[in-house]
Amino acid sequence: MKSIRPDLNGRRLINEEKTQTWLVFNGLRHYVTSAQVYDALFRPGVNFDHLPDLDSVAEGPDLSPGTCLVSDSETGEIYLIFGDPSINIRKYAIKTYENFVELGLNEAVVRTVPPIVLAAIPAGRPIHFTMPSS
Repeated sequence: MKSIRPDLNGRRLINEEKTQTWLVFNGLRHYVTSAQVYDALFRPGVNFDHLPDLDSVAEGPDLSPGTCLVSDSETGEIYLIFGDPSINIRKYAIKTYENFVELGLNEAVVRTVPPIVLAAIPAGRPIHFTMPSS
């Protein structure tokens, strides 16, 4: 049975047998579908963890071509945007800078867009999680 795993939020996971990478937020694992998507999101040198029971974690939508990071030109809030543009594109507000860093995302690839562009995209559940204690 697949379960939602908020304890894994912010982790980047790898399935070494299939060389698949995943990003976990809101308790779901999201498959990074290609090297181009990976490069469009993550900063260089981000580490991925191996999770032996990866298949037990519930899956969310894939991070597929076109996935990007954007910033609202008025508020500065950063969003992860992904989905199938023809049927199910969503924006996910990343609520804290600490969460952005923990996810391994790259500030250098964030594009600034006017609020009217973001207003046209339906919102998914915001990405916000408690940081692991050191």
